[in-house]
Amino acid sequence: MVERYRLLSPGVLDTQVLTHLLTHVDGFTSIISACERLLRTPIPLGYNIAISRIVWIFVFALPSQLWGELDWWTVAVTIITAYALFALAEVGLEIENVSLLLKGGEVSTKEGGFADRRMFLALGRGTE
Repeated sequence: MVERYRLLSPGVLDTQVLTHLLTHVDGFTSIISACERLLRTPIPLGYNIAISRIVWIFVFALPSQLWGELDWWTVAVTIITAYALFALAEVGLEIENVSLLLKGGEVSTKEGGFADRRMFLALGRGTE
């Protein structure tokens, strides 16, 4: 970045402004590095089990708490809530799954095999 600054005509960018910008770029780089470390650190199995149990207990206890207010609507509300919570739990597990890596045109799966990226896109398990 400093090399590009030298290519600018004089007076376009002040030295103090450049120093300030470089400080912010350095801070941004540090934050991105910390985020990548977090992304690559797997969640311990015990936490995954605890989250799963808490979601199950909540879903089983929810109807007893809602029945007095909603009567038969409790069934629909419980089903929708359970679907949302289990979907969030599954999304969390998929995000944490670091074995799904895009390499060129192939996707590495948990089983160790490789599949074509287009197949995963067709199944909704990948992104463009």
